[in-house]
Parts: sequence; structure tokens; C-alpha cells
Amino acid sequence: MGTESLQVQVVRRAEDIYTPPPGEAPDAWDHVPPAERIILVMEQMSQRTWPRPAPEIAGQVLARIDAGRWTAQCPACDSAQAVTPVDPRMWCVECQPDTWIGVRFPENPEAAEATVADKPAAARFWWADDDPEAWTKPPASPPPEPTEKARRVQEQQDSRPPDPAPEEPPAEEPAEEGGA
Repeated sequence: MGTESLQVQVVRRAEDIYTPPPGEAPDAWDHVPPAERIILVMEQMSQRTWPRPAPEIAGQVLARIDAGRWTAQCPACDSAQAVTPVDPRMWCVECQPDTWIGVRFPENPEAAEATVADKPAAARFWWADDDPEAWTKPPASPPPEPTEKARRVQEQQDSRPPDPAPEEPPAEEPAEEGGA
């Protein structure tokens, strides 16, 4: 038995996620561009034909690695789906726009994948430096020092006496029974 090296996939792409259902040959969708395979998946799941977008590409979103998958977020409804640098476009199956949306990948997607390779799949996150929507993005640097005016306002707030504690209303005396 020969020694074979197994290539472990670090980040999954659309063509790895949107695959033919069980019972169909694994290569049955090889003729379909990877970005269009989501439509086939949705047709399989819903058992009906889905609309197709016009061939034009309108707008652009940024690709990011999210939990070990290349994803992009729809600019209209914030739904996300798997994408691939092999076919850098997406069509949102949630809001079903009339055209494709372009997806911008880094110049070297493999280099981005390599930056997350040593992490468990669920902790593999990468985003473009200019991605304003990346909610998993840690702060780039510590927050700036407050301005002199902000410091004075904070000092004034800190020097105010604390608000008094709410007072409980006095307990009512029970009425005496059988007065004289």
C-alpha cells in the first residue's frame, strides 16, 4: 500500500457545499457554475423550479471566511450564503434580486485561507481590512484617548452626587378595632 497524502480542506467553498443530493452522481453538477448551484439546491429542497437572475452583475459585496466557509452577505436583506473565488458572484435566494451581485475576494484567497488554517473550523474567521460589516472583527487598535472636552464632561458626571435612593412610603398604621 502506497503512501498517499490527504489534502485537508481548510475553508469550504460554494462548490464544496452546494452539491448534488444523495442518489445523484457527485459530479452531476460539474457543468453548472458554482455560484448557480445554490439555485439547484433550493429547487431540490422545494421540489419546484426557481427563477433565474439576469446575467448582469449589479453591485459588489466583500467575501469573508465565516466559521471555515467563504461567505458573502446580501446588501439588501443581510442573508448570507456560501461563495467561491472560482465564480465570484452570488444571487440571494432570500430576496431574489433581478441580477447577480459581484463578490470581491482578496487577490490571493489561498493566503487568506492559510491565515486561519491552524484554527478549529468553527473559529476560522477572516475579513477584508475594509469590510465594515464584519461583526466578528476585533477592534483594529485600542480606542483613542478621550479629548480634553470629553474628559471634563466625564469628570462632571463623576463628581455629581449620586441620585438619592427611592424612599419607601410610610407603612400605614392598622386601624384600631372597637374604639371607646
